[in-house]
Amino acid sequence: MNISSLRFKLTVWYLVLLGLIVGASGTFLFQVLKEKRIAEFDRNLREQARALASKWEHTEGLSWEQAIAQTGEESLPPYIRLERLSFVDSRSGTRRPASSIRSANVPDGAFEFQKEAYDRGFRSMGGIPAFLTVRDPLLEASPIRVVMMPVSRDEALQYGVSLGAWRDELRSLGFLLLVSGGVILALALAGGSFIIRKALGPVRDVVRAARKISADDLSLRLPSRRQKDEIGELVDTFNGMIARLETSVNDIVRFSGDVSHELRTPLTAIRSEIEVLLRKERTPAEYVDALRSALEETGRLEKIIGDLLFLSRLDTVDGTAGEDEVRLEDIISSVVDRASGPARAKGLRLACKIVESVAVHGRAELLERLAANLVENAIRYTPSGGSIEATVEREESGAGRITVADTGIGIPARAIPGVFDRFTVVDASRSKETGGAGLGLSIVKRVADIHGASVDIESREGEGSRFTVRFPAP
Repeated sequence: MNISSLRFKLTVWYLVLLGLIVGASGTFLFQVLKEKRIAEFDRNLREQARALASKWEHTEGLSWEQAIAQTGEESLPPYIRLERLSFVDSRSGTRRPASSIRSANVPDGAFEFQKEAYDRGFRSMGGIPAFLTVRDPLLEASPIRVVMMPVSRDEALQYGVSLGAWRDELRSLGFLLLVSGGVILALALAGGSFIIRKALGPVRDVVRAARKISADDLSLRLPSRRQKDEIGELVDTFNGMIARLETSVNDIVRFSGDVSHELRTPLTAIRSEIEVLLRKERTPAEYVDALRSALEETGRLEKIIGDLLFLSRLDTVDGTAGEDEVRLEDIISSVVDRASGPARAKGLRLACKIVESVAVHGRAELLERLAANLVENAIRYTPSGGSIEATVEREESGAGRITVADTGIGIPARAIPGVFDRFTVVDASRSKETGGAGLGLSIVKRVADIHGASVDIESREGEGSRFTVRFPAP
């Protein structure tokens, strides 16, 4: 398994987290069982000590020596010592051993405690006995659990049992928990690795399929999954991204072809005019005509390049138009005033109608370009003797509206959906005559989108067109 793979990293994290959980759970269980076992041990120890004291109290003629000796003869004999205490220091009131009785397995000098332990034992009179865990090399190497309880005013009974067997039991329990944890981790590692491999299988399929997709062939798609899980969502998202990339690449290819064609046309015309001039001597009038033709094509070329640069700048503008307040009537009045001369030269009647003052938030230079393109488009495609009217008004909803209507050649119904595409010319045979390159309405649509506006077209072939730009209500 590759250590840098996601599968390896997930398996390691899974194993580490599970190991921490199993370790914490095992430690907690061990401590709980240990405390429970020591509580049982203390309870039995206390009962045995009380049974010894009860035997001495209720058996007539039985001395402490006899009672201790009988108890010491049992299997796994306890360590028993009865300490008789007396006051040897009247000023401090400290109890000290005066004499003691021991079971046979307690040698002289063993199983003795400091005065604090005896004080604890006597303080437990009528309450909970005092428990100690001690080590006494004179008795054995294992720890000894001791209960100390008073049996009279001056006598304290020490009853101790070795913890050797209990410690062996704890070791066995700890080993069992350790082995169980290891087995659980091994099984979890195998199962987790299998689950992770199955879960990441679809991801590997996505990777293999994605490697087959290239810029030369974006028609391929990843196989859709029936399960609508995260992987299925990833596949659908990836397919959607590829579809958008395919559309964008196709648009770029088509756009590049259109640009090449549109730029080649005026360049070819200019070159042809120059080549004709150079073939032989021409009259001054012929030179003037050729230069005028070249100048016209140069102007056409300059306009195409200018529109392309303007569109490229618009593509970098985000969806917010700005917070400047712009009066639509000022925009339309300015555009109509500038277009009045070309309109009169072509024999057209151009009118401006301001129904109501309308203010929108946006960029004045962009809105002016939108209105100018609509008016210039109407002048370009309206024959002499026609009329054009630019109107500003407010709808009932409060939205502002710009309308440019003409009595021009109109747009066929089949061509209306694509008029906003770049380099779209409805009548290609008249494009040279009208001077249109198919970029004006693309600019109109992009500027409208930036301002959150919509553009609607109503047109009938041979009767004219009406372009309506609706701005969102304030």
